[in-house]
Amino acid sequence: MCKKIHVFLFLSLLTIVSCNDSSEVFNIGEEFTNNDSKITYVDTITVQASTILIDSFTTSNYNKVFFGYNNDPILGKTYAESYVAFEHDGSLPDIDTRSSFDSLVIFMKQNGDYLGDSTIFKEFSVYRVTEDIEYNDDASAFYNIDSFAREDVPLATKQFIPRPLRNDSIIVKLPNELGNQWYDWIETNTDSLIDTKDEFLDYFKGVVFVPNTKNENWSTSFNGFNSSSTNLQIELRLYYSKHDEEENTYFSFTPRENYIFSHFSIDRSGTVSSVLDTEGLKIPSTLTDNKVFMQAGSGVGIKIEIPQVEYMYDFGSNITVLDAKLIMRPSKGTYSLSSLLPSKLSVLWTDKMNRNLGDFIDVDGETVITGTKMFDDLDDEPYYSFSILNFVLTKMATESTSYNTLMFYLPDESNATSFDKLIIDDQSASNNSFELQIYYYTY
Repeated sequence: MCKKIHVFLFLSLLTIVSCNDSSEVFNIGEEFTNNDSKITYVDTITVQASTILIDSFTTSNYNKVFFGYNNDPILGKTYAESYVAFEHDGSLPDIDTRSSFDSLVIFMKQNGDYLGDSTIFKEFSVYRVTEDIEYNDDASAFYNIDSFAREDVPLATKQFIPRPLRNDSIIVKLPNELGNQWYDWIETNTDSLIDTKDEFLDYFKGVVFVPNTKNENWSTSFNGFNSSSTNLQIELRLYYSKHDEEENTYFSFTPRENYIFSHFSIDRSGTVSSVLDTEGLKIPSTLTDNKVFMQAGSGVGIKIEIPQVEYMYDFGSNITVLDAKLIMRPSKGTYSLSSLLPSKLSVLWTDKMNRNLGDFIDVDGETVITGTKMFDDLDDEPYYSFSILNFVLTKMATESTSYNTLMFYLPDESNATSFDKLIIDDQSASNNSFELQIYYYTY
């Protein structure tokens, strides 16, 4: 649609973009004396959308154990496993010979992050890692594609009913044989494989939490646990009883800093998104059932191109764009309480080869543009809104000489610690899934 708005509305429209006081942008002056001056609103410009498989991303900067399994009919099956390397503080406790071993457990406290049916038992297994958990060459973090060898048989398997709102703790009991060995080493105070931090890490390299995907109740669920030095919520505990105390005491092995991370694997076979298995390749929406996708754990993002904005001067040589907003509306029926939409989206510049050129910045040269989930006042349907005035002005200035455009993706932490997803119909649908709203002034 295209509406002509009388000039006296100009000041109220200018308020929308008054954060930028550059006269070169708005070119405001005596031109208002021209009887042909007008402000026009247009929202019928074509937005071309495609899906991109972005490069690998870090998952180790959040001190969060995240694991689970999600089966989506469009995006396929997503598996999340979580690795943790434990250590001790460098000094082992003095244990009286009259004390006795009780148990070796992993203690975890739920942090409220949960997706799925919280009335049904979930199941996961804990495996001992047999390979040194170390960064790859030239890396300073762990990534979604990193994984390490494990034993064939789990140390333990745990069933539990999630209680995300109660912050319940979960206790995973490890084999007594393993716990007794550690206890004997500590009690006898003899040279052992766990005397120092380095010796312990070499002996017990860590564990990996693996969702039991044979349990169908787990098919759309995840569970997360937080860990930080100030509010420890996961630790390896060696419990023992002292001869003169009624209650057991324990010695803690704590997570090694930045050595908590998740590994993701995706199976898209048999779905419309199965073409998304080539990194960096732009997949037009026409090849994915006229839809584009964004998915946590997989590095999938949405790229847009708006060729028409490069020809805005066709509306007249004397034109100033006042405001430009891009609205994205999720495809109805692709989200629910058991399939959460992301609360926020990030935006970056990308080139023709789909390489990351940095955050998308507003016209003030400072503000990083993001999009927050909002709800329509009329029908309460969710949408995302982005100010892309800087994009429109840049494309108009380059006059088709630049192939740079915008990529929308999940913020880093959401990408690494959730199953959030966003599915959007392209403009062939009639629901205004992508809508570019532009106000411009001609004189």
